[in-house]
Amino acid sequence: MDWPSRQSFIDLHTHSDLTLLNDGNGESKVRQGVTLDVIGESTSVAPRDGLPEAKSTWTDFTGYWRALKTKGISMNLISEVSYQQIRLVVAGYS
Repeated sequence: MDWPSRQSFIDLHTHSDLTLLNDGNGESKVRQGVTLDVIGESTSVAPRDGLPEAKSTWTDFTGYWRALKTKGISMNLISEVSYQQIRLVVAGYS
């Protein structure tokens, strides 16, 4: 079978949310052909209201996307909001 010279992959369960803030190149993913990361599977970067150890400057997705835009990333990124994250914000972290 003759494969196209350029393939792209979607990583449906990733934990690159904070890693991409530190290094937006995402070379380990991009070199393998990943063009879209889906974050937020178990916990999500937002909402973060009341998170005691939050070292981030954002509390919502708007702030997270702004931080990513400032740093710049080399791949596409989307997020879901995990049920666990919503529960933590509503019920509390302690």
